[in-house]
Amino acid sequence: MRPKKLALCLSAIVILTAAGVSYRYIGETSPSRHLSAAQVETQPISTRTLYDQESGYGSILSKDYVTLTSLQTNRITSIKFYGGETVKKGQVLLTQDTRTAQAQVAQDQAQLTQAKNEWTRQSNLRDKGLISQSDYDDSYSSYKQAKALLEQDTALLSELTIKAPFSGVISSTDFHVGDLLNSGTTIATLYDPDNLTVQYQLPASARAEYKVGQQVEVQSELNPNNKAMGKVTYIAPSIDTGLITLKAEMKAGSDFKPGQNVKVTQQTKVMTNQVTIPTGSLLTNLGGNQAYIVENGKAVLRDVKVGNFYNGYVQILSGLQAGEALVTNGQDYLHTDEPVIVNNSGHVLSKSSKAPGVQQ
Repeated sequence: MRPKKLALCLSAIVILTAAGVSYRYIGETSPSRHLSAAQVETQPISTRTLYDQESGYGSILSKDYVTLTSLQTNRITSIKFYGGETVKKGQVLLTQDTRTAQAQVAQDQAQLTQAKNEWTRQSNLRDKGLISQSDYDDSYSSYKQAKALLEQDTALLSELTIKAPFSGVISSTDFHVGDLLNSGTTIATLYDPDNLTVQYQLPASARAEYKVGQQVEVQSELNPNNKAMGKVTYIAPSIDTGLITLKAEMKAGSDFKPGQNVKVTQQTKVMTNQVTIPTGSLLTNLGGNQAYIVENGKAVLRDVKVGNFYNGYVQILSGLQAGEALVTNGQDYLHTDEPVIVNNSGHVLSKSSKAPGVQQ
């Protein structure tokens, strides 16, 4: 029995010893084993000009804008424009029936000729002392009345021809040749596309920042790709329900039209040489905002103070300097002082290359 017990004890000792060796082998890392360096993408930190801005809404106006109306009740005999056409100042746009008016002018011209001849004859007789002054005055009065009547009816005749008062773009019309136009009926509208303004409202709380001459961007509400630039020309002195009214003159050549509703963004402050980084490079946690840079082949975590955000970039007030190598991809799994390999080929072999919000 004793030999068997001795054998069992020896076996147990061998098993425990092996287990201890095995445990130490699994739990300890060989001093010669090292972690591989992380691959990251970097870009030099740059500076740019930034703008503080305020946004509001308004509508497009034209300094030269007119509603063309008929001045007399008459039928249309010709329409010489189409909607959207650019017309020249003085160009004939529409005519109405002139036959009656032309006949009246011809009659007035004949009466004027007769009155003038009579006045001339009476003038000669007066000079010879053959008629009284009152007879001469009556002939002169008849002449002046005939002249005034001709001028009046000639003006009425001209009203039957609608001309462009200035060069611009004309709208379409709902009328056709032969239609009867009543006096005062709207025919079309005309505006100068190179002389547009925008009237809009901004928060009155920032009134001290608004200056005449500041730049504005005008954007169509229906088509955000339709944009144009302008310059502030007017700031209202009064405030209405927490808003202030402004006007800006738009640059020539835009596709906007009077009456369009637009969004207006006004640049209120210009800041040059501002350090910025892509928003995807910014790390935010309970400790604040941070970003990685690469120095001497290692990742260095910097605490940063941020300002405003601008279209994919964030303003850095402190913590980073222009020219430093900012980690733009691969930063989510880095540790400070970790060795890194810079791979700017666009194919970083790390999990962070799939992280949302990373700027490539």
